[in-house]
Amino acid sequence: MAHLPPREKVPDHVPAVELYTDRTQMEQWKDRIRTIMWEKAGIIRTAQGLTEGLNALRELESEVPVSAWECRNMITASQAILQSALWRQESRGGHYRADFPETLEEWAKKHHVV
Repeated sequence: MAHLPPREKVPDHVPAVELYTDRTQMEQWKDRIRTIMWEKAGIIRTAQGLTEGLNALRELESEVPVSAWECRNMITASQAILQSALWRQESRGGHYRADFPETLEEWAKKHHVV
């Protein structure tokens, strides 16, 4: 059995982060995330669109404060979806890669961990 390295000691006090409370702004950010995902990672995808989506999410991420954890989590999940879709160079399931239209058996049992 492999031995894990010792964990670092957790500080006794971790400073609290004020929760972001502007619900109107949060909904605007969520709408932008949804729009990016639909337009860049919808049913028909391309490497260019997926890359544009990742860039748009990085830009949005720089605007969203850490305290808006709900939006930050949506951005993180969306980035993982876009990156995984970019790595998978084939069409599979309900998603079609216009630049890679074939389904490849070699990818059938592969999973990506971002």
